[in-house]
Amino acid sequence: MDSRTQSLNITAYEAYSPTYLTAGNSVQYGFFFAIYTAVIVHVGLYYQKELMEGFRSVFLSRSGRSDCEIL
Repeated sequence: MDSRTQSLNITAYEAYSPTYLTAGNSVQYGFFFAIYTAVIVHVGLYYQKELMEGFRSVFLSRSGRSDCEIL
């Protein structure tokens, strides 16, 4: 990165070294992405009722409709 022009010097970047990613690191990153996605999907499916009630109560409290409260 050239500090004066704030641009990337491609020739210096390529001369430095290419990005090195081992097979183990690739598998590890893949598992991390899979786990994060699985956790989000699990929470969304398992706690769907509680999440919807919470969002509904926030929406109703912001709209000022006190006659439509959740029982």
